[in-house]
Amino acid sequence: MALLLFQQACNSPQKARSSTFTDLVTEKEGIFRGVELGWPLEEVKKVETAAALVHDDEFGLVYKLELEGGRYARIEYFTDPERDNQELISIICNVHLNDQVEAGDLYREMEEHLSNMHGVADGGFGDRKWVSSRAGRARIETRLKMLPGKEGISLNFFIPSEFREK
Repeated sequence: MALLLFQQACNSPQKARSSTFTDLVTEKEGIFRGVELGWPLEEVKKVETAAALVHDDEFGLVYKLELEGGRYARIEYFTDPERDNQELISIICNVHLNDQVEAGDLYREMEEHLSNMHGVADGGFGDRKWVSSRAGRARIETRLKMLPGKEGISLNFFIPSEFREK
């Protein structure tokens, strides 16, 4: 019986993803949109080509990704202001959908995706946290939250300060 259930699970088609999810989560390698934490900002600029760059300074980059229906995502790539190396330490993506049902659906899609990447999360619906490690990094934390008003979601990938290279 267990073997039959396993075969059915393996043979069942993948659940279709929403267009918002596929616009946000590219097929590129990396922790988010083909980007890895620890990269120099110049590398981010080479990879982040679908969104419009709206701000660029020594502390980071801000992009706006237009989504269908007048919705958008603001994607922020930050460095550590106390260091001169301009290595990426945090990625924040706020997705503004202006619809609570769609935001809840996207939250569940993202939660499933992040659980597949990072394993079991702490917290409950609306505020989840994953702790994982990636090649060359001792620890990475990932947060998924509902935005105030529950009409969008917020993602944050970051290296905690105690795990940043000195």
